[in-house]
Amino acid sequence: TVVNHRLWIGANGRLLYSNDYGKTWNESIIKGGYGFRRPEFINNTHGWAGTGTGLFKTTDGGQSWENVTSWADIKVDKYEAPRKIHFCNAKTGWVLGFFAIYYTADGGETWQKVFDYGGWSFDFIDDKEAWMVGDNMLAHMTDGKNWIKISPLPNYKSDPMLLPDIPYFTAVDFIDHNHGWIVGMNPLIIYTPNSGQDWYKQSVPEELVTPQTTCLTGVFFFNSTTGWAVGHDGYILRTTSGDDTTGEKFHITTGLFDFESPFGLLVLLGGGLIITGLTVYLIIVWHKKQQHPS
Repeated sequence: TVVNHRLWIGANGRLLYSNDYGKTWNESIIKGGYGFRRPEFINNTHGWAGTGTGLFKTTDGGQSWENVTSWADIKVDKYEAPRKIHFCNAKTGWVLGFFAIYYTADGGETWQKVFDYGGWSFDFIDDKEAWMVGDNMLAHMTDGKNWIKISPLPNYKSDPMLLPDIPYFTAVDFIDHNHGWIVGMNPLIIYTPNSGQDWYKQSVPEELVTPQTTCLTGVFFFNSTTGWAVGHDGYILRTTSGDDTTGEKFHITTGLFDFESPFGLLVLLGGGLIITGLTVYLIIVWHKKQQHPS
């Protein structure tokens, strides 16, 4: 999340922020919190951050955090982990959990389960439309209220033999109502130019397709052509023709680099992406291969 040039990230369980475009980082300490994932801020003051089991909120720009105790009232088999957070304003928001999607209209005082399936990630196009991915599941919301499970799964186009028998989705990014990308295991990148009516598989470098398959965990596009995907072991893939449906090869980079760009500052950290400023930086947190995406 970026708020007036301050970058907020969750990295290796810690909540960090930078005031100088990522040159230096400071840790925000939250009493009773650990295992933080990427935080969500809507303005200079109001933000939320999730842990493996809890949810925290700040109203003073991260100087102090309070435990959203109502989250503990959510009853599931063991615990509910807030994996992704999205707020439209200080009152209205959604949290994607491991078991379901939850909605609040009062700033987190109370929560309503609005979808009986959890997942790894969701992406909001606006306050009413969003997409969610989880393992071999895809869901779509178009009215700001009701999530619809996509069944059957997308009818992939191009190179079907390279797809897993059951798709394993980990992240999704839409730049508008029509154009979106999903990444996942195998590694998998699929693209839709028409709001999910058709999905086209896009190719990846051959060195990523191994017996111990790389899992892509994050994806972000500036526009319909230029985008990045990141994955385990520090892999970064980049394309300048992301709307190509003929098997575009992504360009692979494994390391830290920066280059001038008119689009702004892009930060990728363990699958998270942030934009601001005038230069593009790619920051990688290196991971061993895991059974599940982080």
